[in-house]
Amino acid sequence: MDINPNKIWEEFENKRIGKLTAVDLLSRLIENSNKSEIRLEAITTLVKLIPYDNKLYSILENLMVSDESKNIRVLLQDSYIKIE
Repeated sequence: MDINPNKIWEEFENKRIGKLTAVDLLSRLIENSNKSEIRLEAITTLVKLIPYDNKLYSILENLMVSDESKNIRVLLQDSYIKIE
């Protein structure tokens, strides 16, 4: 199975996978993908799935500091300002 954020969302929406599995898969994509487009899409999907809680906050905060893509860091900084 080709795993991408859209496929994960589709599987979740069709109740083929649960929320925890979807969050785990998206987190792995964010952590392991070399493609900033995939990471960005995974972040956007992850935010749709779970409210801003400690786990999501930690993931986004870590990415904001360490992601190699300037676009992702800027997006996360904007999101961070909105939730503060």
